[in-house]
Amino acid sequence: MSQSMKRTGENFYSEFAAALVDPNASLPASLRHSVTGRHEDAAARFAVYRNNVAFGLRQVLRDKFPLLRQLLGEETFESLMGYYLDAEMPSSPLLSEFGATLAHFLDTSSAFESLAFIGDVARLEWAMQQAFYAPEHEPMATDRLTALAPDDLVNLRLRFAPCVHILTSPWSIFELWKFLSEEAAAPDFDSVGGQTVMIYRHDYTAQVALLTPEQHRFLTFLADQRSIGDAMIEAHLSLSDFDTIFIHLLEHKLIVSQ
Repeated sequence: MSQSMKRTGENFYSEFAAALVDPNASLPASLRHSVTGRHEDAAARFAVYRNNVAFGLRQVLRDKFPLLRQLLGEETFESLMGYYLDAEMPSSPLLSEFGATLAHFLDTSSAFESLAFIGDVARLEWAMQQAFYAPEHEPMATDRLTALAPDDLVNLRLRFAPCVHILTSPWSIFELWKFLSEEAAAPDFDSVGGQTVMIYRHDYTAQVALLTPEQHRFLTFLADQRSIGDAMIEAHLSLSDFDTIFIHLLEHKLIVSQ
């Protein structure tokens, strides 16, 4: 194949793909003269492809953000998807990456100013998706840790599993997650305040755990490769708080073997 033919083919596919995901784009130049010679026929057939793509992308978002859909209701969620697709068409051929910008879109959309917390609901669901599909890892053996002398344990540096994500929100995001996923009481934003959660995968399910401010700081220091002892001191973490979070990490196999 000559270089000119190769470039022509590449231009055709890039133009075709761009027009598929842009409802305002005109019919690709290469399709404006169909075999029937009628522009209308080609436009009608292309519209079928475009509608199928839009339907598929909406379904991807429905599957990725069920809590957001539940929170907003079907009609409002469908309207949101329309706004989002108009503004944020896929920039990658990987559907697994589509929806990454939804939280930012919600933060900056004037249509949802009265629901300022929904951006963090989208962030939580995106983190749950990332945790669920994170690569497998080899957890550190529990007996290896329990066999360490106290001095060796406090000097140990840990690495977390790739499925671990931390989300800090000015809203009571953990209470909101419980309300949407477990039918708990609706959160009282004024009395609870902001919360930090750890999202991870366990038994092939995305899990969400509430962190105290001290536990959050402790995990942040550990992620920066500080020793357990230094992280405890700088986070002002009590022994009981340490036991709670460290046992949780071990039981859920969230510490990676070095």
